[in-house]
Amino acid sequence: MTHTTHTAPLTLPDGLCSADASVTNPDCARSREFMWVTPDGQITMQAPADEDTAREHTEPAGLLTVAQQTLTYDEGLGAYRTARIETDMRDVDSISSDAENARTPLFSAEMVVADQAELWVGYGSTVGEVSPGKAREIAATMRAFADRLEALCDVADGISAADHQARG
Repeated sequence: MTHTTHTAPLTLPDGLCSADASVTNPDCARSREFMWVTPDGQITMQAPADEDTAREHTEPAGLLTVAQQTLTYDEGLGAYRTARIETDMRDVDSISSDAENARTPLFSAEMVVADQAELWVGYGSTVGEVSPGKAREIAATMRAFADRLEALCDVADGISAADHQARG
């Protein structure tokens, strides 16, 4: 996978606005979300520190690194993408070896922009391309599942303890 800096005049995909476009494009002027072109040609959601037009733009408060918020042109893909976010927990595929699982995050995601912004959400080695709205549904479902998984662990702990006492 090759990540390169885009040095030609930059045209953002439909639906994305730069700070300069907000002056001439009424749709962009109404938008609170801007893509900023950095001096080295990358696209980022972070406004320059001295930029007054950042207005009400909110940052993901430490949850994402700059690379995870910055679109970089990938020549091999022919699209812009962010650095991937992933879990520290590695894959638990019982068919794969421990070494294979160690190379694969349990969950991952990145933003890819070709014609429109979408998220590539991965679970193990499987990746799905979804809209931001669908990714939010996935996140909500994962939160609800995590609570139920924790409850199931409590049940398993209780059964394990009873099993141990019965054998003891």
